[in-house]
Amino acid sequence: FPNETIDFSRGEIRSGVAKKTWNRSISLERDLYNLLVLKFGEVFVHAQKPFDNYRGRVDFFIYCKNYKFGIDIFFADNFHSLVGCVNTKQKIYKNVNFDVIFLSSNPAIKQESIDQFLKNKSNELRYNIKVLDLESFRVFLNKLEAITFDTIS
Repeated sequence: FPNETIDFSRGEIRSGVAKKTWNRSISLERDLYNLLVLKFGEVFVHAQKPFDNYRGRVDFFIYCKNYKFGIDIFFADNFHSLVGCVNTKQKIYKNVNFDVIFLSSNPAIKQESIDQFLKNKSNELRYNIKVLDLESFRVFLNKLEAITFDTIS
């Protein structure tokens, strides 16, 4: 078996996976940024906002009327991967003092599955962290009101 790949953490296969993942993440973040700017305005959408003494960064931080929150968008290939992503992010965001949405961008993973996982999770998420699929996130966004310049003064 001389041509059989036994180590998927290096070489051409790993390089291909990394390139695919990078391109998808850039596209997902760009699309989300455009959606957020359309809803809230460019001034109120902050990309890569640091927190926890600059050790962590949310992908986006949004200021809207009477509310502010962060978004960490990710793509899990499958449900098992989603569990790992959420558990890893939970550690990163353990001390965050603002609301955060972990946004699952794989349309094949539905909110019902996410909710069931969270219900059975032994190490519960903090009160200020939610995990949403894209559809639930759109519903959430529709409930928020953008800041207008006449309300700033």
